[in-house]
Amino acid sequence: MQAFLSPAVTFMRGLRLLPKFLIVACLFAIPALVVSGLFIAELNKAIRLTETEQLGLQQLHQLQEIRQQVQEHRGLQHLGLAGNASAKQAALNLRESLAPQSQQLLQQLQQHPDLVSNKALQELQEAWLNFSKAIENTKARETYAAHNQLLGQLQKIATEIADHSNLNLDPQVDTYYLIGLYSKSLPELSNVLADTAARGAPYIDTGLLEPNEDVLINANVMLSQRDLPKVQAQLEEVLRAHPSLQNLNEQQQAVSAAHLAFLERTKSEILSTLNQTSGNDYLKAGQQTINQWRDLSNTIAGFIAHKLDQRLQNHVWNRNAMLFAIATVIFVAVYLLAGFYIAFARELRQLTNAVHRISDGNLSVASQSKGKDEVALLITEFESMRLVLIGLVKNIRTSTEQIASSSEEIANGNADLSTRTEQQASSLEETSASMEELTIAVKQNIESAQQANQLAISASDIAKDGGVAVKQMTTMMEGIQQSSKQINDIIAVIDGIAFQTNILALNAAVEAARAGEQGRGFAVVASEVRNLAQRSAAAAKEIKQLIGNSVKQVEAGNRQVQQAGDTMQRVVASIVNLNANMHAITDASVEQGDGIQMVNATLGQLDLITQQNAALVEHAAAAAESMRLQASKLTDAVAAFTIDPHSKNSTDIGQTPAAKPLAKIKHTRTRKMVGVGGMRLARQLASN
Repeated sequence: MQAFLSPAVTFMRGLRLLPKFLIVACLFAIPALVVSGLFIAELNKAIRLTETEQLGLQQLHQLQEIRQQVQEHRGLQHLGLAGNASAKQAALNLRESLAPQSQQLLQQLQQHPDLVSNKALQELQEAWLNFSKAIENTKARETYAAHNQLLGQLQKIATEIADHSNLNLDPQVDTYYLIGLYSKSLPELSNVLADTAARGAPYIDTGLLEPNEDVLINANVMLSQRDLPKVQAQLEEVLRAHPSLQNLNEQQQAVSAAHLAFLERTKSEILSTLNQTSGNDYLKAGQQTINQWRDLSNTIAGFIAHKLDQRLQNHVWNRNAMLFAIATVIFVAVYLLAGFYIAFARELRQLTNAVHRISDGNLSVASQSKGKDEVALLITEFESMRLVLIGLVKNIRTSTEQIASSSEEIANGNADLSTRTEQQASSLEETSASMEELTIAVKQNIESAQQANQLAISASDIAKDGGVAVKQMTTMMEGIQQSSKQINDIIAVIDGIAFQTNILALNAAVEAARAGEQGRGFAVVASEVRNLAQRSAAAAKEIKQLIGNSVKQVEAGNRQVQQAGDTMQRVVASIVNLNANMHAITDASVEQGDGIQMVNATLGQLDLITQQNAALVEHAAAAAESMRLQASKLTDAVAAFTIDPHSKNSTDIGQTPAAKPLAKIKHTRTRKMVGVGGMRLARQLASN
């Protein structure tokens, strides 16, 4: 089916809407107009047929009048040739009025060649010439034959008129039988009756008949008796169709009764030669009966003319009504088609404008349709789509604003993270420097402890020498006192370093907790560093206490050395104790050096983690920038749609200051990194 309709679909797709409507309308209108034209042609044909019947009836009526006059003239002429002067004069008078009527009839028939053939007209003209010549002849037989020839030709013309005017083919039953009576049956009865009267009238006056004339009269009587019931039967058929024509039946019955009476008179006076009157009376009696038949014929002709007039009016009314109906239908069809096209085109134009507005990004104009057809439903669905698009654009705008706000928050968070990372890097740098100083101090402390240990040994040896070396001892004790003060300062520094290390370890643990799974190892190391820092602080505190005690003892020893040498044994013992304490200090310093090495390793890990955090911050900044750009593009795309015609498009969604912290974030690429690797990475990032 699709393959069959494909050419039509392709053809229709190549046309605009108006040519499509015109083509379809013409394809439907042409058959309708053809059928209507054929129907109107049939109605016009029926009208022309009825008009032709009316014309034929008029010509036939005039022909019947002339034929009856010829029949009357035949009887008078035949009686006048038998010696009846009055009949001869009446025939002359009738002949004078008959001549112009015959010329008029010929002229009318010549004007209607469709009713009578040229051959029939020529034969009629020849019959008139023979009739005119025969009238001047005194021989009754030849004159009578000329009359019969003319009457026969008139009957032939009447038959042609009835045939060519379609009177004999009338479609109505009542008029069909009446036309048969008027054009054939009644003229034949009248002709037989006139022939009987014309032949019998001279016989009554002269008693003479032409050869076989009595047989002809008897045959006429028998023919009349045979044809009268046929006339009655035809009228009964008419009465079945029109019972209102009962008066016509009564008139026919009266004429038939008069006709039968004349036939009885003919039998009595002509055939039986009984109760004979005169030729004039007999001819007048026959003519009266003929006149009654003529009156009946005129009545029938009037009814036929009335029926034809009604039929013509009906046909004309039907044609005009049909023309009006067709014109009305065409007008209504054109009106409705125009309305359909205008409505369809208007709705399509509205839909097209709506599509153009939406393609231009204008969603503010609503599309409405008051129709109920498919296009109206399409406009309604399009309006629903517009509302859905409005909601979608609003949601996208809201989401874009949220994305922009989120990207701004992310950028701010990255800026804060960058600041904290920078601070952490600075703290690591300071811690690294402090740890270097602490390492130097610890080394010096170890060396000093070793020297103190050696001095304590020397002091013990010197103490054994006695008081000789008291002065030297005093000097040495002053040096020891000075060294103790320095050790006390160093211990204070160590205590401060331990406190700062504890703080740094605590901060590292907090940052490791923030780092999550990646900072778990760093948290363990930070915890160990914190423990070592606490232990260093405790050891430093003990050392401080010991150094304080040592200082006191040195001072006391100095006083004792100054007071007396007898206290040397106690000094030696104190120096032995000092030797043990210095040995403990040396061990503690070694352990502190190991802890500081671990702190240095941890600081290296912190340096690496700080570098990784810096890289992550850069990635986060790039992601935030990409998100901001995409949000800006999405905002620009959505801003092309106009939702409210009274408000301007919001184009500030993608212009949030999400990129403001980028300078701070990028600044971290040039920050100072702790450690050798951190400094190298900082230089590489700065060069990039």
